[in-house]
Amino acid sequence: AGVIVRALPVIFIHTLSMPLVGRICTALGTRRGFVVVFAYKMLVGGMFVLQPYMCWAWFAQYYLSSLASGWDALTKTMSTAIFKERFNKYMALFTLSKSAAGVMAAPMYALVFDAKA
Repeated sequence: AGVIVRALPVIFIHTLSMPLVGRICTALGTRRGFVVVFAYKMLVGGMFVLQPYMCWAWFAQYYLSSLASGWDALTKTMSTAIFKERFNKYMALFTLSKSAAGVMAAPMYALVFDAKA
């Protein structure tokens, strides 16, 4: 129950900070805004290293990463602008590649960790 209570504010932070990425891109320009938000996401994503040692790191990572909740909309907009009429082909190949990576990763994961329950 304690985990649910601590994770519940993430929903509110995520919802309220949705326009933050758009405002950053408006203020800095799309390219610089993308780089700034990407660097922020990488910095916050790096907190996973602390998770085994400090219990607050898991919650801090998700609280801080939810500040960049408009990231998916930004990347989708940039992909649409870059690929234009070939966007559907791009999305099909992206999905196919993602599925292929999942199919190859599952047996490798099982091989590397060799869990015998």
